[in-house]
Amino acid sequence: MADTAVAPGSAALDPDALRELREGFRGEIIEPDHAHYDDARVVFNGMFDRRPAVILRPTGTADVIRALGLVKTSGLPFAVRSGGHSVAGFSSCDDGIVLDLTAMSGVRVDPEKRTGRAQGGVNWGTFDRETQQFALVRDDDFAVARERVPREHTAAGQSPLRRRGWLLLK
Repeated sequence: MADTAVAPGSAALDPDALRELREGFRGEIIEPDHAHYDDARVVFNGMFDRRPAVILRPTGTADVIRALGLVKTSGLPFAVRSGGHSVAGFSSCDDGIVLDLTAMSGVRVDPEKRTGRAQGGVNWGTFDRETQQFALVRDDDFAVARERVPREHTAAGQSPLRRRGWLLLK
């Protein structure tokens, strides 16, 4: 993966572009002078102490589209923070734009189709809690229930064990 750092002062966020973003952005826009900036920029792995130019916390798809428009026009480094964590530090960047999806944590379960859909900020704990209400568990390479479905048994997130055995149809 490419390095997300740039030399300090080599690029800056255009105030007019940020002002335009604010006009239709429903989520939170956190800049370095914001009271909660230091809390918002902290990532799971304390080895990384990055200082983004702005942290965008969208509340829905429209906000994400607007944020990506800013990223595209700015040319600044860009990182996405999702529901989990990045041990390698890819969920933040210096002097760039962080798209923090953690507020987008909705899960929809279709018990008829036995599927679940999750927004970008969902972590496994939230997903499991919602799907288990319908006696569903995920079939990935993490330990679930008392069994394990190894990675080599999945293809693009689909397991050949789907809809078979007590683990998935409990």
